[in-house]
Amino acid sequence: ESKREVRTRIFNALSEYTQKTNYKHIAIAGHGILISQILLTINQSFENIQNGSILHISFQDNNWQFEEFLNP
Repeated sequence: ESKREVRTRIFNALSEYTQKTNYKHIAIAGHGILISQILLTINQSFENIQNGSILHISFQDNNWQFEEFLNP
């Protein structure tokens, strides 16, 4: 799976949440490559993201926004 395919897959899944739920925030845990691809897609960049990192993003005004990492 290419990095582009990873980004497409995860944001397709996230889009389902925005359309089918009333969630305002979502926490995501995954491999470092997944987290880094999410961040790149929403114009954020961090180096050396560890596997199992927990990322807090929000969806506001039709945009995904980085909030914080929930683990050190």
